[in-house]
Formats: sequence, C-alpha cells, structure tokens
Amino acid sequence: MKRAASVVLLIASALAAAEGAHQAPAIAKVALSDGGVLTVAFQGLGCSAGVCSRTMLRHQRAFEWLDTVAAIRDTSEAVANQPRSGMNALIEFKDGTTRRQAIVPGFRYLYYADQAGVAGKLDLAKVKSLEFLAASK
Repeated sequence: MKRAASVVLLIASALAAAEGAHQAPAIAKVALSDGGVLTVAFQGLGCSAGVCSRTMLRHQRAFEWLDTVAAIRDTSEAVANQPRSGMNALIEFKDGTTRRQAIVPGFRYLYYADQAGVAGKLDLAKVKSLEFLAASK
C-alpha cells in the first residue's frame, strides 16, 4: 500500500513539473448554443466545483496539453443534464488533426473571466465550441 502511494506521488510530482513547462491559453472564444459568442480570459478547465488545470485536458485515454489544442467542438448533448458525468467532444489540434475523445467529468467546465473581469464558468456540454485564440507567456 505504501509503495502504491509512493508511485502515485511520484507520478503527480512529474506531471506537475511537466505542466509548468506548458503554456495556458490566454483568450478563449466560446460559441454558445443560442448563437451568442463570448470572448473571455481563460482561467482553466475543471469540474463543477473548481479549476483542475490551466494547461491540460483529460480524457479517458490520457490527456492533451492545451498549448497543442486549437478547439473543442461538437460536445455531446446527451449528458447536458448530468453535471458529474463525462462528455464526448471533437478535439481539434493546432497541427490540423482531430480526434473524438471522452472527456472526463473533472474537465468538463470552462472557468473564465469576462471583459469586465467578472469570473464565471460554463458547462462545455452546453456550448457549440471553445476555441483557444492565444497563449499566455
């Protein structure tokens, strides 16, 4: 049991170090289901309770660094009323490739600040798309 805990801590430590080497997006453009568009300051992705990461997106198979992701589109409507479940989404990468992935529940919400600096969050299952426009330095 102690060995398993040590391995988990070692992996978490390595992931935290790697996360520091990647850039978080600075600006995000959100296309809402009602046709509206928001341009916001990206704060991170997470669950309904709070931000889990500013630099990565977890899915069932692994994770993607957000500095390689151009957009998240075509999120599943089937889970829109189930805030603790995952969702399917089409991930578009900056190199032009796309992959459909099952996003884990802990990365289903976008945390942002609007143009007035007011913090907010959006369930990605209820938006048409999320585009990352720029990277912070």
